[in-house]
Amino acid sequence: MIKYFTLSNFEIFFILILALNITSKSVAQESNDQLDMAKKAYANSAYDKAARHLDYVLKEKPSSDEAYFFKGKCKIELDQYNDALDSFTNASNLDPQEPEYYYYKGMCEWKLKRMQVAIESVEKSLLYNPENFLAYKLLGSIYYDLNIVDKAKSYFDKAIEIKPDFNTNVFTKSKVEDYVEAYKVAIRASNRDTKKEPDNAIPKFYLGLLKAIGRDNWGAYLDFSAVVAIDPELAVTYYYKGYVEFNIKKFKDALEDLHKYTRKFPNDKVAATFLKSVEEASKIKVMDNNATDEVLLIAEEMPEFAGGMPSLQKFIAENIQYPRQAMQLRLQGRVMISFTVDLDGKIKDMEILKGVGGGCELEALRVISLMPKWKPGKQNGKNVSVRYVLPVKFALAE
Repeated sequence: MIKYFTLSNFEIFFILILALNITSKSVAQESNDQLDMAKKAYANSAYDKAARHLDYVLKEKPSSDEAYFFKGKCKIELDQYNDALDSFTNASNLDPQEPEYYYYKGMCEWKLKRMQVAIESVEKSLLYNPENFLAYKLLGSIYYDLNIVDKAKSYFDKAIEIKPDFNTNVFTKSKVEDYVEAYKVAIRASNRDTKKEPDNAIPKFYLGLLKAIGRDNWGAYLDFSAVVAIDPELAVTYYYKGYVEFNIKKFKDALEDLHKYTRKFPNDKVAATFLKSVEEASKIKVMDNNATDEVLLIAEEMPEFAGGMPSLQKFIAENIQYPRQAMQLRLQGRVMISFTVDLDGKIKDMEILKGVGGGCELEALRVISLMPKWKPGKQNGKNVSVRYVLPVKFALAE
């Protein structure tokens, strides 16, 4: 005789709960195993393999900030900084008080040349861990790249103060100090020479070279422009003038000057290669009806502040406040800010290209953020987003 067993609703519910519990335990254990395997792969420099293990972990456990952190470190080792930045951003969102997440986030932003947000991320890291000498060293490197050498030196000093036996700190600080001192001496000498002989193109030419080396592209551009006005036959000037014009996005001027140089020196292969690069960058892109989100470097009609350049200069003069620290340190010069003027004339995606220190960069960003809408750029009669570079001058009264 066959006997049939029936289960009550309660017994069925209990079995289901037990099965789900066993399944969830097995999934959790598998995630932990995959995380351990990822760490071992990372330790053995098998970064692709480690990232694959971490992808499994995050699929099953998307709230694991540890997995995002290790995935970000793998992507850094693979030079995939955009992916790394996404991972560290997710990790910091899951655990907003972990300083290491912000440190690595800032490192990726620095590698991607997003200088201002990199500074903000590393400073946030220091809020939670003010003794992290690597964060001070990274800030020093960022400001060094921005040519704000005095501020770079102060951060390297802080890193050495925390960990004086770390040789890389000492070496980097020494390099910055040597650069600062030699550069300042050379600039002072060239300025004296140009004042003594204002109609002599040679001192002005070397002053422009020094400024180009110091990444003051706008200053170099003005000096090279003065050189060709004094001596238009000094052909070598056109190469360097074209170089700095390319850096400040004056592509058409760069093309014209580089052509002048290559006509004089047709066998200069370096100049010929550079000219081809500028020709590619200077091509005005024709946009179709659907490509309205493309950001151009140049357009048929460039964006304009309402009222033109005089109104723009007046707006900056009325709103700018000289930072106290910059005044105390007698810091002055041009802060170069890059930003996008979008289809509606709004300003967004601001970035520091060059600074002078003492808080001038943040003040320039603040003033630009206050600006009303611009007249947007146009291409083929349609509004387009255009990248724009604006110099903001800080000058102390004599």
